[in-house]
Amino acid sequence: MKPKFKETIPVFFINDEIHIGEEDGVAGVIEDPSGSIKYLISLINGKNSIEEIIHLVQEKYPNIKENEVLEGINALDTEKYLEDNSLNPQSIRDYELERYKANLNYFSLFTSLEDNKYSVQETIINTKVALLGIGGLGSQILYHLSALGFHNISALDFDTLELSNFNRQLLYSEKDIN
Repeated sequence: MKPKFKETIPVFFINDEIHIGEEDGVAGVIEDPSGSIKYLISLINGKNSIEEIIHLVQEKYPNIKENEVLEGINALDTEKYLEDNSLNPQSIRDYELERYKANLNYFSLFTSLEDNKYSVQETIINTKVALLGIGGLGSQILYHLSALGFHNISALDFDTLELSNFNRQLLYSEKDIN
């Protein structure tokens, strides 16, 4: 496991304070007069394992115990600030990583070091969906499902397309009437 801060979580160092997050009242503020927490945060970069982080912190700050470093990492993880940089997508191609980057960042808001944001997108890609009705609402739903990455959608609608349907549908053109 190689923890790192999520791409959606900014970290700011202001004097002896560390601000994590960017929204007023939501950002975590940590007092750090010794600089030890700032050093710990600098090591949580996705390149170091937890064991390496503990070793490096104790090397620079010998009075800090292993369990204190673990408590710090666990506190950051409990707030959902961290993700495991060693997790890789199992079946998502490079194209899909770029295509669904916003999805992955969104899913990461709900994951911790133990979770894998890629598995959520992989589930979406591999899920079969049946959509009954692709009129006004159904065509919007179909559009959004495909934009999220659902690849296997079966749609069924027994209605006939009429000119008056075009004010609420985006899947069809006038050549599809009747």
